[in-house]
Amino acid sequence: MATLGKFLVKWIIMILIIGVYVVFRDIIGWDEDLNWSRFAEFSALGTLGLFLLAVYSNKKAG
Repeated sequence: MATLGKFLVKWIIMILIIGVYVVFRDIIGWDEDLNWSRFAEFSALGTLGLFLLAVYSNKKAG
């Protein structure tokens, strides 16, 4: 159960970092040319990478 808690904390931190990044871009005015579909694709790719890392890493839980 502690492993699940650590996993959820990592996901929450990742979501907060993405949110801060989006707000930062909005504040400094970079959002006019932001391609949201490309951002979503990179976010999905990063999520897939984290999933594969979590599933296939050598560290065993327990």
